[in-house]
Amino acid sequence: MDGDPHKVTIVLSDTIKPGRRVEFPFTWPDSLSTSDGNCRGILRLTLVAEPFLDPAHGWEMVRLNLDGSVKQAKRDGKFEQRSRPTHEFFSGYRYATERTLSSVLGKWYPIKSYARRMPRGVGSSTDWRIDIDYLTRAEVEPPDEGVRFAAIFTIEDLDGQAPVFDEMRASLSTIGVSLSDLRTSLNVGIRA
Repeated sequence: MDGDPHKVTIVLSDTIKPGRRVEFPFTWPDSLSTSDGNCRGILRLTLVAEPFLDPAHGWEMVRLNLDGSVKQAKRDGKFEQRSRPTHEFFSGYRYATERTLSSVLGKWYPIKSYARRMPRGVGSSTDWRIDIDYLTRAEVEPPDEGVRFAAIFTIEDLDGQAPVFDEMRASLSTIGVSLSDLRTSLNVGIRA
């Protein structure tokens, strides 16, 4: 977990097993939501997967596609996708062939990104979740040990004022999520 006071970045690292999906529930920060559940801010999700490859299939050697989304609960208890893909090179396609999905829209890529700006807020619930699921080619079974992935998720206040970091830290601690701060220091030396 890392962030400035007005934003938080959470890194989830796990393995998705055959026949499973990953759901990570969380509550949107109080300072970015209204009493009726309207949530504002910026959300970003980057998903990085270890590719499951079989070179015998040529340009279709990537045999498993990992996909992610950030969803908000609706009044009926179902979840609505709020994130939008940003890894697509061109998203003007209404209907796309498999070749277009693969070569232009990012399907089968091991790195994907999603985002959403919500300046006026969306929805009517502060209950959210990150969903990560997979699709295989030609009914190939994923490896028994699963596929490793990392998801980097950020929530940010558009105004740069709200105490998002502290609120998310407290919220995640309340539901028993094990947290550790990420701090990276890079010292670059110049040699003459």
